[in-house]
Amino acid sequence: MKIFKMVMMVSFVVLFFASCNTTKKDVDAQHPDFAMGTMNDIGTIHTYLVLSIPKTHDPTPPEGIQLTLQPPENWNDGKPLNFTIWYDKSGTFAWSWWWWNDPPVHGPYKVTGTFPGYGTVTETLYIDPKNILDYPKPRLKLRKGEIEVSWDAIAGARSYTIVIYKRDDNGHNQFVDWWPTTSTNIKFINIDDMTPNTPYFASVLAHTYDRTKAPIVLSEQENMSRGISDDAVLVTETGQLQLVPRDW
Repeated sequence: MKIFKMVMMVSFVVLFFASCNTTKKDVDAQHPDFAMGTMNDIGTIHTYLVLSIPKTHDPTPPEGIQLTLQPPENWNDGKPLNFTIWYDKSGTFAWSWWWWNDPPVHGPYKVTGTFPGYGTVTETLYIDPKNILDYPKPRLKLRKGEIEVSWDAIAGARSYTIVIYKRDDNGHNQFVDWWPTTSTNIKFINIDDMTPNTPYFASVLAHTYDRTKAPIVLSEQENMSRGISDDAVLVTETGQLQLVPRDW
């Protein structure tokens, strides 16, 4: 029996509001919205789902919000996937999921969820599996005691998310911080907060939607890609920064 595994859920909160691009798909931007597309994970293509909630009204119930993805017969053998989200404060939320077992197919995919203050939202979505974002190739540089992450602009990307991880003594990657941006470089982390002799590295996500504005408005298809820096940065016991190869 095929076991379908969820690779990752990314939950980001945007706590400010700005104007939206009105040329996006004909959906009320004041309601939860879904889109699907492709996820290019350093050259491996996954199936991608994104949910945007423009503004939460009431906290989720203790059991959370149940979402259901009903795929076509040629994806996960047509078996539905169920997953749950929670939130407990006001803000603009965006969640992303991607799956690696089956590559993306055209569809249709039917997504359903019931949201406090909005009711039940159901959308039927399609994917162009050949519509793929190139993935960023982040570079780390040391500049006068600061750490800079930069990368070349990705055609079709409207925003990026930089995620910083550190590698612990057990060989596990631990989340440190993240920033959404429309730039292609950013300085990160207060060196005083870095654990000595622990490597830190950067992952950069490229998005076809602008996640720096709220509410986040989605198109018919939204794609994402991810790249990881080849190097890592560590701070020595004496407070010096060093670039080292990321050999994991």
